[in-house]
Formats: sequence, structure tokens, C-alpha cells
Amino acid sequence: MRIGDFGGVKPPDLARLKETVRYEPLRGKVSLLIGTPTLDNQCSMDYTTSLIESCIMLRELDIPFFFAKTLNSCFVDLSRNLLVTKFMQSKCTHLWQIDSDMSWNPEAPLEMLLKEKEFIAGIGRKKLDDIEFAGELMSLDGQPIGEAGEKEEDVIIKMQHIGGAFTMQTRSVFEKIQKRHPEIKSDGAGKNGYAYYQCEYTEGQWKTEDYYFSDLCLSVGIPVWCYPNIDMGHEGQKNYKGNYFKHLKGRKNRELVC
Repeated sequence: MRIGDFGGVKPPDLARLKETVRYEPLRGKVSLLIGTPTLDNQCSMDYTTSLIESCIMLRELDIPFFFAKTLNSCFVDLSRNLLVTKFMQSKCTHLWQIDSDMSWNPEAPLEMLLKEKEFIAGIGRKKLDDIEFAGELMSLDGQPIGEAGEKEEDVIIKMQHIGGAFTMQTRSVFEKIQKRHPEIKSDGAGKNGYAYYQCEYTEGQWKTEDYYFSDLCLSVGIPVWCYPNIDMGHEGQKNYKGNYFKHLKGRKNRELVC
């Protein structure tokens, strides 16, 4: 295959990728460790395309990025903990965790970085025909709590819990957890590792490792933020596509409390 021949796959929108002026404040200030836990060392085609497009934008902005490999394991909590250990051993400012069956618009990680939050995430649909997103809103009198941006679609919202498929954390998140919760130190997560992610059975129900991590962050005073305006895909029997911002905007009696 010749360079430039995408074999019938739609090539990246290069004009869109070059619109990087908005993200210039990030230049020289951030660096990313990108990690993807996998069961069988496989990533979807849509994941690969999205990652390439995002990395092109990062490269144009001279934002350093590196990749961390994890063991192929059915224990996603262990894989995530090992990724964090590798992140804390690196010099990167942010850990960007992406599940291998996700897809997104290329500027999404840059938009998240611009928000300058310790913990921020995108949110995708669950693999269900009924539209349901992998998270639980934090609300006040039944209304979402958020922080407005320059435009309506730049809003970020607070979550009680959020799925771990597309998250970004700074080093301070894990430093604060280590200080407050020394009991979760675990050599099973690598040298000087901690069990930040754990599957837990509590109050008569199972709690997934990402919801456990959300609770852990809230327990040390770290808000769980969501940047909802991402065109996210979740590959399964089909590609379950959705945009959480548009989803919330389309629901009746939903106003943002800022």
C-alpha cells in the first residue's frame, strides 16, 4: 500500500487537524502517557484511527506523548493499576487512559487538557440498544452541576461516577490518594504500586473498578469532571455512538447549575 492510500478507509480531515491555534497554550506545558488495557492485545480499527488523528494534533503542537504497554489480562483493575504505576515512574504530566474499543474526535484530549482539571473524562455509551451512558451525574435539586466555557458546548459537568474508558489524570490525583489511603499500597501493582482501581462487592451489589476509583477521588476532595462534548463510539456487535452533551441537551427539564 502506497503512503497516502487509505485502502478505502476515509482519510483524516487534515484541514480540521491543522486548526490548532486554540490549543497553543498547551505547548511546552503538558506531556502524556497513553495507556490502553487489553484482554488479548487487540484494538479496534476505529480506536486506531482516532488515536492516530489525535497524535497528529499532539505532534503539531509539540506535545510529548509516550505509550505504556500492559499485560494482556482479564483483570482490568490490575491493568489500570499497572498503568498508573508506569505513569508515576515517568515524567509525564498526564495519564490518558483509553479502552481498546473506543473512538473519538481527534481534538477531544486537547479540549480536556485545556480545562486544567486533575481528573477529567469523556463518556461513551454502554453497549445497549437503549441509549445509556457509562456514568452517574452529580446533581443539585435534580439538575447537573457544571462549569461553563466560552461556548455552550465547552461546558464541563461534575459526576458521581464515571466509566474508565476515556480518562485523564494528573500526577496530583495519585499523590493525594497515596497520602490519604496508604492501606491500598500493593506490590501486585508493580514496585511502589497502589490498588487505585478495585472491583468491590458492597451494599449488596458489585461496584466496577472505575466507579470505585471515582469514589476514591471524591474521598480525597478531587472532583470527577466530565467533558461531555465528544463524539464517542463504543465498538461491540455494532458501534454504539453518542455525544453526552447533545444527549443531555435533548432531555427535558435539564438545566446546568454553574
